[in-house]
Amino acid sequence: MTHPETKAKGDNDPIDVCEIGEEVGYPGQVKQVKILGTMALLDEGETDWKLIAIDINDPLAPKLNDIEDVERHLPGLLRATNEFWRIYKVFPPLMRLMRFPMASKRIPSPSVENVRIRNMPLTS
Repeated sequence: MTHPETKAKGDNDPIDVCEIGEEVGYPGQVKQVKILGTMALLDEGETDWKLIAIDINDPLAPKLNDIEDVERHLPGLLRATNEFWRIYKVFPPLMRLMRFPMASKRIPSPSVENVRIRNMPLTS
């Protein structure tokens, strides 16, 4: 299925969660988070979804309820996050850049139904 805004099919990978709290997690760690919004990344011509979230135990969690709150309380973080996802795979000899076809999007509330963004599968 081609997404109407990215004009690309999904990558059939699990959706990545980018947790923006102050405590650094570790791979495979399970945290209870509040979903704040989404990012769509084009990676090798496929849409790769990223969820922007905050640990519910983070001191900023009560102040962050959507993507606009992230920019208000953590100015520049979304830009830095976009840049990270744009270049994190760039290294010789690969030398490729990813594109963001959509700005960060707000979703209405952090519920299971809203995590299934536009019928994109959560797992491959």
